[in-house]
Amino acid sequence: CVSGGAYIAGALQMLSRDAEGTGYAPSPVPTFALGSSEERYLRHHGRYLADTAPEWIGAFARVLAGVALNVLVFTLILFVVGRPLGWVQHDLFHVTEPDDMRTTGAMWAAVAWTGGGAILLYLVGTLVGGVDGAWRQRLERTALGFFLLGAAVLATVWLLPLLARWAPDVVTAIGQMLPGVSDPAGNESGATVLVVTGAGSLAGTALAIINRPTPAPERDAKPRFPSLSKVWGWFTAALPYIAGLLLGALALLALALFAGQAARQGIRGTDTIFGIDGRREIAAWAAAAVVLALIYLTGDQTRWSLAPFYKRRLASAFALRRRPGGGTGERPWSQETRLSTFASVHPELPELLLCAAANVSDPESAPPGRRAQSFVFGTDWVGGPEIGWARTRDFEAVLRGPSASDGTMLGAMAVSGAAFASAMGRHSKGAINGLLAASNARLGVWLPSPRYVEELRGRRREPQYEREGEVGVAVPYPGPWTGYRRLPYLFKELFGTYTGDDRFLYLTDGGHYENLGLVELFRRRCRMILCFDASGDDLMSCGTFVEALTLAREEQGVEVDIDISPLAPNATGARPPGILTQLDTRLSTQSVVVGDVTYPEGLTGRLVLAKASLTATTPTTVLAHAARQAKKTFPNDSTGDQFFDHTQFDAYAALGHHIATEAVAAV
Repeated sequence: CVSGGAYIAGALQMLSRDAEGTGYAPSPVPTFALGSSEERYLRHHGRYLADTAPEWIGAFARVLAGVALNVLVFTLILFVVGRPLGWVQHDLFHVTEPDDMRTTGAMWAAVAWTGGGAILLYLVGTLVGGVDGAWRQRLERTALGFFLLGAAVLATVWLLPLLARWAPDVVTAIGQMLPGVSDPAGNESGATVLVVTGAGSLAGTALAIINRPTPAPERDAKPRFPSLSKVWGWFTAALPYIAGLLLGALALLALALFAGQAARQGIRGTDTIFGIDGRREIAAWAAAAVVLALIYLTGDQTRWSLAPFYKRRLASAFALRRRPGGGTGERPWSQETRLSTFASVHPELPELLLCAAANVSDPESAPPGRRAQSFVFGTDWVGGPEIGWARTRDFEAVLRGPSASDGTMLGAMAVSGAAFASAMGRHSKGAINGLLAASNARLGVWLPSPRYVEELRGRRREPQYEREGEVGVAVPYPGPWTGYRRLPYLFKELFGTYTGDDRFLYLTDGGHYENLGLVELFRRRCRMILCFDASGDDLMSCGTFVEALTLAREEQGVEVDIDISPLAPNATGARPPGILTQLDTRLSTQSVVVGDVTYPEGLTGRLVLAKASLTATTPTTVLAHAARQAKKTFPNDSTGDQFFDHTQFDAYAALGHHIATEAVAAV
């Protein structure tokens, strides 16, 4: 199951467990039957992200708090790095004024040593015979380190003084253009520039999240003002990139200001810097360094992202249990929904597999453009064929501290639907992903790599399991501190660096790899597959389904023979008067088609595809809802719509019940 399917399947699995989660729960009526208590509960929580005023206030406060913490961390880093660079300019290279750009012997010596060392090591690794592959790689990496060090020296002695010369003038010029700034050359101007840049970056982040392709039915409608619509489209597409450039420019300006002021006064200067006495420069720098060190050692950057907030809101709608006195309610937030327990196979239910995407950036792990591999959460195993597998109980034993709740069943459900993040696999947007990371608009989660789990397992004797009822619980791993996702992982998100052999993998929405979960069912050589496609794509091409078939053929050699043409809208012009006439151009011939699957080993199977669509046999209440809808997008509303009212819920529930009945009949 992927994304929304993972939510509802996870809720069904949780309802199959008793209140404590240790055994199976009795089921007085078919779960999620029409009129059942769990259906009523979901209808009342269709706007689970935020509905009431206090919930909206809490959501905005959570977003702003995360942004503020990111700003604090970046400011501390720029201050702690910029000040020593300024001192180096002042005391070693004697660059005390921004206009003082003369070169010295020390400058050229530093550049020569680093640049010469890089060239020498590279030549040794490349030209000298007898150097094996491992040593050649070490030499080349060391040469790259020397090269980067030389670039850092050049930036310190030339680029930063140049920026320091321009930075005050740039801030002053911007302050003069902004209304209400009485002192363009003072701190008020700098604060205003910071606020304006931050607001623009947040606006760009919001557009990067919500600016998704419009569903096919809505694209058919002509805009009232085509020229304005085109300009608005260009603006919304460009603003996220502009916001990212603004953030990068702001960081460079801040670094240049911090370094330039330190270069002018040195360590023992007497100037006032942002209200701090220059003679206390070392104390201020040491205090900032201590705070940054504490954040690094004890902070978990995933905890101040939006992932914990999203998981908590998701639990309010889908972490369900049956109440002892009857009815359905939310499970206690403190209850640990261990995968090895809650995802265990129920006698009357299929095995639950929650699909996510493990983001990778190196071409050895994924071909260009895909940037992700499959990651599956199950009751026995977690991982994927390319990134390795680990036993679920071993995986749970590695989870410590802040990461413990992210590897549970509820955490896996949230990860499977982490639609927007700083990496989105095949949907990644380049520089915009860095903007999402900087603005803290990220739902992805860093979790231990299966290879790392197996590595830790190898450092101790074979794991033993203590029996608690019917569930085996792994003895905790001794040794390394494995629970904290520290600041370097935030910078991996900023710069888009994801490697398959890292200790942690960045996991996001399963749709960033494959949006239907079909590939994983093919991988398990299933002979009968029911696929429910509610991806909201174009019914003419069924792009999401076709992409899954293409990926299965590429990775596994699976061939599928299926005719999807009956799913396309088929306007006849001869339907009886009424709703069917009004919806003539939106009605498909069928909602369910059947195809044949052929595996490379010669095995065969059957695939039933049920696509969210309207037909002449769709219930009248659903057709009436589609006819009343202003935007004409039903049943292909954007999956970004997380705020269903009761009419949307009832229409989709009735349509799903109708199409599922047809799909089961086709088996």
